[in-house]
Amino acid sequence: MEITLGRGRIGGWAALLVAAALICAILGYAAGLINTLGYEQRHVTYSGFASSGGSGGGLGLKHMVFFEGQEVFVVYDATVRKGALRIGLLETFGEIGKKPHFVKSLKESGSGEIVFKVPKTSLYSVYFDGSVLGDGQGGGYDIDYNVRWGTRGT
Repeated sequence: MEITLGRGRIGGWAALLVAAALICAILGYAAGLINTLGYEQRHVTYSGFASSGGSGGGLGLKHMVFFEGQEVFVVYDATVRKGALRIGLLETFGEIGKKPHFVKSLKESGSGEIVFKVPKTSLYSVYFDGSVLGDGQGGGYDIDYNVRWGTRGT
């Protein structure tokens, strides 16, 4: 067995271990044993002009099939100096104008948890970004955030 990743290759026992780990993760998610799907830590800025910046990183799945009745949770810790942090869940495909789309804008620094109830089984995208519509200062955003997301329920 051999797995090709970009320009590199994983072969032999290493490829079997990677494949087994992926299968275990998928089965764990499907069985409800794994509820955390990702983590992200970023600093995002936008000055109101063409310049923007960001730093940080993350690990996990932002595009997943979620099932009707599941709860998608986002645990956050945010420092909002300007603007707002938008946390959202959007159905990836579907009829334009009728796709489920949930969003919460955090205009103040703090921590907590946001829960979105999935209305129908479909492919969804979880997203995090800055918004200029926040604290009334206008002209951009400046935000540090840590988020962890996942699912609960059926």
